Amino acid sequence: MQTFIPWSSQETRTFHDALMIAEAMYSASDDAAAHAGWMTWKKNATGKEYLFHGRDRAGNGRLLGARSAATEARYAEFQAAKAGVAERVGKLRAQTATQSKFIRAVRLNRMPRDAAKVLRFFERTVFADALLVIGTHALYAYETAAGGRFMPDLMATRDFDLLWDAKKNLEVSLSIPEDRREGFLDVLHKIDKTFTVSAEQSFRVTSAQGLTVDFLMPEPDDGRKPKRGDKVRPMGIKGQAWLLATPPMRQIVFSDDGYPVRLSVPQPTLFAAHKLWVADQKSRRAEKRDRDREQAHAVLALLKDRLGDSTPVRRKLPPELRAYLS
Repeated sequence: MQTFIPWSSQETRTFHDALMIAEAMYSASDDAAAHAGWMTWKKNATGKEYLFHGRDRAGNGRLLGARSAATEARYAEFQAAKAGVAERVGKLRAQTATQSKFIRAVRLNRMPRDAAKVLRFFERTVFADALLVIGTHALYAYETAAGGRFMPDLMATRDFDLLWDAKKNLEVSLSIPEDRREGFLDVLHKIDKTFTVSAEQSFRVTSAQGLTVDFLMPEPDDGRKPKRGDKVRPMGIKGQAWLLATPPMRQIVFSDDGYPVRLSVPQPTLFAAHKLWVADQKSRRAEKRDRDREQAHAVLALLKDRLGDSTPVRRKLPPELRAYLS
């Protein structure tokens, strides 16, 4: 049964044109984040001036030193860089908007918009490098990397699964005062106030539009949790730690509004082996086991035909997963 359709030459050209603009926009946005905030001169009680780098509207920030040739140069460099990167971001956003029309025209706008919006908001938080897209939505990264699209039946879902690597998140999180830390629900409410936590399953959050986001974490639970008071409590599941066994694959895809979104997903070899292992678990419902195997075999076919050699990744897999690929 056919599960994958390669792009046409026109679709491939359109994708690569849009990808170049998207990569440039993300690079500029990262530069803008490095120049976040504002700088000004502040006087102390004796009238001596100090360079202050403000970080937010509440006036939080830090002093960078007394006024001198060095701090004046730093101030001038910051102002010039901030203005330059703002201009670059503005131009690239306009080009991205234009490219989004071409992406929609050739139907490369694949990832659901609501899930993509969740990822874009989390990119601006301490969770940015600590969330891995797993489950069905990871297939958008694999199909894009392979230059084509999976059949719709393989992609159908309303659940959006995110795996939280608490260890990776801990160092950044602890550098932020407790009262200024955001929890998972805090971030989701910036996107959509209708997100509510399931009373029975505190790892599950659902919006009025029907998007369900599941926050998962490796088992065993090492005691690291999100911000105190956050109603969302990621659930530790056996075998999820294996999805962190190799560095993630990172891929830009396009959501159904035609705009880019960055995905971090398990390496496709790891994804497929893990799906086959999950399908063998007796606690898994029969219909889900069938779907797990179907998705695993579709990704393995891509590895064989289009994504290339996976031997280095295979060598890093836990023995329990490697056995499924022999």
